Amino acid sequence: MQNLQWRTKWESREHSLSVGNMVLVKDEGAHHNDWLMGRITEVTKSTDGKARRAKVASTKGGVVKTYDRPICSFVLLLKQEKV
Repeated sequence: MQNLQWRTKWESREHSLSVGNMVLVKDEGAHHNDWLMGRITEVTKSTDGKARRAKVASTKGGVVKTYDRPICSFVLLLKQEKV
């Protein structure tokens, strides 16, 4: 019975975040409309080659701030187009 269900989590590789992607920075203490939007400037990968942490630059009130967070704290909005 279990083999009849298709599990996308294990069947396909999920897009890994990369430099230039636009993301929302999750904040558990704020409403979703108040989450910061930013661009990934640096990605730290583990030994298996998957992105685990990222630095995101965000502007609020004319001041640019950089956040270093684990990948699970970001929501991907737009992928960087390869030129």
